[in-house]
Amino acid sequence: MTDENFTSYEMMLIVDPTLGDDRTREVIEELKTQIQSLGGAMTFEDFWGSRYLSYKIKKYDKGFYVVLNFNLPPTKLLELSNDLRLNQSIVRFITLKTPKNYEILTLEALEKDAEKYKRVRKEDAKEGGKEERKEDKVERAPRIAKPKIIEVEKKVEVKEEVKKEVKVEKPEVVEEVKEEPKEEIKEEPKKKESKITDLDDVDAKLKSIMDDPDISL
Repeated sequence: MTDENFTSYEMMLIVDPTLGDDRTREVIEELKTQIQSLGGAMTFEDFWGSRYLSYKIKKYDKGFYVVLNFNLPPTKLLELSNDLRLNQSIVRFITLKTPKNYEILTLEALEKDAEKYKRVRKEDAKEGGKEERKEDKVERAPRIAKPKIIEVEKKVEVKEEVKKEVKVEKPEVVEEVKEEPKEEIKEEPKKKESKITDLDDVDAKLKSIMDDPDISL
């Protein structure tokens, strides 16, 4: 099997602290044998010893820390992880894929780097943080600039509602013409003209003739 079929891993394990040093080493040896049986190869191991946990795990406030580095076909990693979950001696474990040219550091080297970093930080605080001694300069991870959040103003097109002119037809006002009551014209009763008969006329004429002495017959 070529190196291309292998992947480099780093595994940190927390072993039951009540097992003791001898039993803990036996558990680690069994794990190394299992990795080799799956076609892997060990590259490094480091025993950190018993340490306090940040929080209780399975009612334990302490655990025995062990770091293992190994090469293993990726298809076998799941099988190894499932077996570790069933192992009652393992309190917790985590597996990381390591990049190429990964530098493996022991616990002692990590603690020295941590102390050196703390010392540089204290000196920076005394000097105001402006200058840094070259001999104690520690390479620090570059700061990653926070992505700028560009607020895009959303142009909201407000559609003005076209007010439709509604022609309201005014109702025709019908003027009520009050008819004035007609005055009743009372016709005066016509005077009854005396009807003179022909006889009366004749009598009158005769009488006038008789009374007029100038008339000669």
